[in-house]
Amino acid sequence: MDDVEFQASLDDLVREVEAGRTTPKPANTTYMRPNLDDVGGLLWRKSPGAIFNMLKDGGYTDAEANAAIAKPIMEPTPKATQPIDDWLQLAIDFVDHYESAALISELARVAGDMGSAQALYDDPESRTLMMSLHLALNRHQKIAPRFRPFVGEQLTKSGKADRLTAAESQLSNDLQLVDMDWAIHRRMASSHGEPILFGGTVVCDEGRVDLAALLDIVQSRASMTKRINMAALDEIDQCQLLKLQTQSVRKRKIRIRQARPAVLNKLRAHAGKARSKTDPGQVDRIAAQWEALALARGSATDALRLLPFITGHPSTMDAAAMRDRKRKLRSILGADLCRYW
Repeated sequence: MDDVEFQASLDDLVREVEAGRTTPKPANTTYMRPNLDDVGGLLWRKSPGAIFNMLKDGGYTDAEANAAIAKPIMEPTPKATQPIDDWLQLAIDFVDHYESAALISELARVAGDMGSAQALYDDPESRTLMMSLHLALNRHQKIAPRFRPFVGEQLTKSGKADRLTAAESQLSNDLQLVDMDWAIHRRMASSHGEPILFGGTVVCDEGRVDLAALLDIVQSRASMTKRINMAALDEIDQCQLLKLQTQSVRKRKIRIRQARPAVLNKLRAHAGKARSKTDPGQVDRIAAQWEALALARGSATDALRLLPFITGHPSTMDAAAMRDRKRKLRSILGADLCRYW
């Protein structure tokens, strides 16, 4: 039985249950035993009770049926409804008319207004604006996705499908697309005009990113590890992104972001001392250097890879200067806030 016949059979069973069928099945009738994974896809449009009865009709026990309907199932987003052309056109307009600072300011406003994945889900216009701003910033290649203003859940949710609502799933997919688009633009400089492939799929040719191809990847069943490998992302690459990351990198980034306020407070207190050589106006810049070193596990070379994408400005530091900053930060901040390297 092919997939179409299988789905039709499931729908027939659901219609029978919802119509209130109470007569027993004839003993000589053969009923297909549904696959639990496939049945789960119906939960977004059928009541749990109807699905439970359908599973029972298919021969599952009460415990198996209850376990199947207990998981939060996401409503699938049809690819045809994804407004990627609108996102890209608006992004190009933004690139032509605005610098990164203005785009970051507007992104901060959108993130503040929306506040949650559900708010974005309920407001398609704000979703389009957010995505267009991210894509425009990717084309400016100054501030990486990880260091831009973000909606609350973006950094804390793991992205596992069985833990996400429909709104969280949409936001996760959107931001994975942003991450992949950023990674492609980072590779363009060294591609010499050659097509860029992710796992055998051409995602950029002649300088044009195929957002539809990226959308196919983020909506596929590929694991996070496979997606990271397809995009050839090392750990420092992952530190620049919002969603494409291993669990260890994700947790590390969250801990470092949570420690940043304490770092800023200590740096400001140090700069305010009478004999301090630290200029209070340089505190944010020094905090960015701390964040780069923390994400890079203390490697001066890797920290220098990250620093321009945190601040949005080219760094004038070399590896020796970064190592000297690392030593001074340990003296100012103490071992606890420098435990990341």
